[in-house]
Amino acid sequence: MVDENLNNMSPIQGRVDATKMGLLGHSFGGAVGLTAVEGICFPVLCTNPNSSFTRPEELMAGIFYGTSLIDQMTGEFLPIDNQGIPTGLIAGELDGVALLAEIQGTYDQIQDPPKVLVTVLGANHYGITNENNPARDPVPPALEQSLATETIARWSALFLSAHVQGDAEAFDYVYHTGDARDENVTVVSATVPEPSATWGILILGIGLTAIGLRSGKYSRGAVIFPSQGQTNSSS
Repeated sequence: MVDENLNNMSPIQGRVDATKMGLLGHSFGGAVGLTAVEGICFPVLCTNPNSSFTRPEELMAGIFYGTSLIDQMTGEFLPIDNQGIPTGLIAGELDGVALLAEIQGTYDQIQDPPKVLVTVLGANHYGITNENNPARDPVPPALEQSLATETIARWSALFLSAHVQGDAEAFDYVYHTGDARDENVTVVSATVPEPSATWGILILGIGLTAIGLRSGKYSRGAVIFPSQGQTNSSS
């Protein structure tokens, strides 16, 4: 990306902030992304498992669709040492390739918050693509293809916007308001623990005022790109 940003023949020349990186991935690509977040070169998922892999310092967050990380020999879920890097999973409720239970089990193994699991109701493994692939996933989707794609894209973009760009409204949507506002998803999340009530009283006592975040900037069907406790909810 650094090279492309400097290449005057590239369509993205001069458009990239090379100091910040976010990862997206689908299926196998998502598993590669999860191990990249850990900073490991995992056999099968890595081109050369005998080589060392150093996670780029610029990597700030990753979110992946239709992805699980399971030891194929033992069937056990692998622990994901994300070392504080915000990590999200998006699952298709009807995914016949990466089963919902497998993605839920993978989410449980992400060790450090912030993390989020968004389940897209009625989507199968190919809800992220421009068309379904019944030869690969025999379970037909119940959610219209373009709506599934938009939903996955929106949640992915807002998750990265929250953690790569530091967008407070995107953070609020992902962790607090989006579940209730989007009828096509259920959301489970965990954020970094917030200060205790005692600290809150002390802060207010010395004259600082808490400012509530505006909601309503993001709605289903639109993504806008500008310049914490355990939560569980379902719509």
